[in-house]
Parts: sequence; C-alpha cells; structure tokens
Amino acid sequence: MDLHLVDPSEVPVPPDEVRIRGLRVEPLPDGRRIKVSLDLTPFQQPPTLDLVVMGAGGVEAASTTIIEPYAPKMSLTLHLREPDPNGLYSLRVDLVYPDGPSPDTRETSFRTT
Repeated sequence: MDLHLVDPSEVPVPPDEVRIRGLRVEPLPDGRRIKVSLDLTPFQQPPTLDLVVMGAGGVEAASTTIIEPYAPKMSLTLHLREPDPNGLYSLRVDLVYPDGPSPDTRETSFRTT
C-alpha cells in the first residue's frame, strides 16, 4: 500500500518558507461547533499551529494547539464555549516553530446562527 501525504510535484520547504496557503471555517448545523480546514506548504520540519477563536466581545470562545502535524492538509472540529454561540467570530491561526520566528499568521471571520 502506498500512502501519499504530499503532492509529489511539490518540494517540502525549510521552516522559514512554510506558509498557510488556505484557511476555511465552516459552522456546523448545531451552531456549537466549527470545522476548520487548513492547507500549508509542504514542510521539511513540522510546525506548531496555534488556533484561537474570539467572540464579538473579545472573549476567547475556543482554542487549540496542533503540535507537529504529519501532513500539510488537515481539518479539525472546534467546540465553541459560549452559552449562546450565535454571532460573529474571528479565527486566528499562528504557524510557529519553537526555535525561530513565526513565519505566518492568518485570520478570518465567520458567523454562526
């Protein structure tokens, strides 16, 4: 069995060249969870990803850290902690390496109903 985690036509890059290529947020029908899809450049060394969801009032509604993902494309589900999660939110993703500067940050807004 062959397992292909990276497109063979793309060359993995060193830490200072790793970037977030895509970020998508999809609120799930229950209004309490969101699906987050991330696409990174192929990497030689796995990064760490810090994700923070902020509500309209500046209150943290969810957060997580992904340590050394095995593939550049991933998706995960985050649960919103707010008692009434309807409203406008922002998601910030910081791509970091422990021994160096943060090479990329991405932010997007979304609404739950």
